[in-house]
Amino acid sequence: MNNKLPTTYLILIYAPLFFGCRGPVKEGNKNNASPSSLSLHVGNEKYFIIDTKETVVAWTASSVHGKHKGYAYISKGELMIENGQLMGGTVEVDMNTIEDKNHKSDNNLIKHLKDADFFDVKKFPFSTIAITRVASINVEDK
Repeated sequence: MNNKLPTTYLILIYAPLFFGCRGPVKEGNKNNASPSSLSLHVGNEKYFIIDTKETVVAWTASSVHGKHKGYAYISKGELMIENGQLMGGTVEVDMNTIEDKNHKSDNNLIKHLKDADFFDVKKFPFSTIAITRVASINVEDK
């Protein structure tokens, strides 16, 4: 059975919700770069380089065995801000760094996620998320 389509939907639905979430970044990995060195101005547009030492993609998954939470580290990325609003961006996730919050990377769940029947990390070591359109929603109407 081909599980790649549901996996793609899972990534597309959950990944954008967690950009900027701070995960369990190790104290020794913190980057001391100043915010001004992480941005570039082009007209009204401002490009921000994602600090890969301070930002992770958090994930949540459910199965018959329960709910799992974890994270994966970003290898590179940038966000485009125009007039104070997110307009687009790209993020490259290093799939070899995927970890379960409770068990880190040494467990059967992570081995399953990295196997060919799920993310196939040997063949696809990086996942790219591209933000090509941003739409505002009115939360009060929901």
